[in-house]
Amino acid sequence: MSSIDSLHRPFADTIEPRRWTMLAILLCGIFLAPLDFFIVNVALPAIQSELHATAAQLQLIISTFAASYAVFLIIGGRLGDLYGRTRVFTFGLLGFVASSIVCGLAPTITVLIVGRALQGLSAAAMVPQGLATVNVIFPAQEKPRAFSIYAATYGFASAAAQIIGGFVISLDIFHLGWRAIFLLNAPIGIAVACCAAPVLPKFAGITARKLDVSGVILLALALASLIVSLIEGREAGWPWWSFALLVVAFPLLLHTFWKHEQRIARDGWPLVDPDALRLPAVRLGLGAALFFYSIAVMFLLLAIYLQDGLGEDPVTVGLRFAPFGIGFFIGPLCAPRATRIAGAWAVVLALLLEVVALLVTATQVRAALPTSTDALVPLLFLIGFGHGVAMPMLLRGILAEVPAHLSGLMSGTINSTFQISASLGVAVIGSVYYARLGAHSEPAAIGSAFAVALVCVACCLSMSALLIALMIRTPKRAA
Repeated sequence: MSSIDSLHRPFADTIEPRRWTMLAILLCGIFLAPLDFFIVNVALPAIQSELHATAAQLQLIISTFAASYAVFLIIGGRLGDLYGRTRVFTFGLLGFVASSIVCGLAPTITVLIVGRALQGLSAAAMVPQGLATVNVIFPAQEKPRAFSIYAATYGFASAAAQIIGGFVISLDIFHLGWRAIFLLNAPIGIAVACCAAPVLPKFAGITARKLDVSGVILLALALASLIVSLIEGREAGWPWWSFALLVVAFPLLLHTFWKHEQRIARDGWPLVDPDALRLPAVRLGLGAALFFYSIAVMFLLLAIYLQDGLGEDPVTVGLRFAPFGIGFFIGPLCAPRATRIAGAWAVVLALLLEVVALLVTATQVRAALPTSTDALVPLLFLIGFGHGVAMPMLLRGILAEVPAHLSGLMSGTINSTFQISASLGVAVIGSVYYARLGAHSEPAAIGSAFAVALVCVACCLSMSALLIALMIRTPKRAA
């Protein structure tokens, strides 16, 4: 029996009776990854005050998590194939617990940033195992329902993070303040790990494949040179080294990475398969994905605007994100109907709806209207709804053009592209925000800078819509 057969044989002939229990355990662990990416937004003012963080360091709290998660997401899936998904899921979960404790006990902002990078690394090992396991343990007729629950959980965690974070900080559990949002991961993660070991299926690994470690290192260095140059360079007044990283190191490392992937593809297992990227529709789709998750910076800046600009408390700030979460939850459920009405163009229309809502929000914020926070409710709902409709359709649109033997690899590549998009959005648009804000701290200046950032996000999503439109018009790959 081949090693690949051993991955699937346990459930090939019988239906696993504990599959829904397994799904619940997997989702409890996976819930922590998007939760911790977004939950920190409402805590940033408190972190800045206690640890004396600079604006650049606040950006790094977000972008280091996203960047390490993005780079190692594909390799996390490979580790599951090599060493067994349950084993890697459990180790990833325990690593997430340990890194959360590092964040919660961090004495300095530097330690907190390192802890966030370790959180992203652990999440990258944990999350891919869930989707791969669901694909194996459920029969064909139950897979759509299982995948819908999986996607809804991920979306709910992203939206609920701000609300949960606001309440946890306001409760001031054991006088821990913002540290509680990280330390609470420990009992939850340990409980899930204890349940996972005896319940989750035991899959054999594939020993015939090797990890593209060099590719991971090259991509990590390329992203680090870009993000550090944009964030730390702006904070330091754009010294020579920031331009050297941006203009010399980043293009050189990216070129070296691509040449390396082409060599590996001949007889190995590359991080990014050149064969798939030769398809015009796939290139356009990944380009759209690279702009798509720039909206992540909106969560960071909206939390700062509401707390520092309008003086709202963390609980109120958390509740402000509820309309986005509701829209993001409903959007995917409406995507099939939208497809029946508008076909492939539904994803473009959803993004354009999101762009209009962002521009109207920018106008409201810029005008500093007394009722601007109430007006944000329907606008945030529309932004979340548009994003929720567009995301699954964009995923399906890209994967529809990929040969079957590359679909798993490209799924990881798309998810990594989303995370890179989030990281770059925080770095680039965050730098625009702080450059516009300057040394000002009054509410009007914060509102003005936030409005400019929202326009930048709208421009990114417009570019994503344009690339998707070109992808739709591109001749389809021959069957």
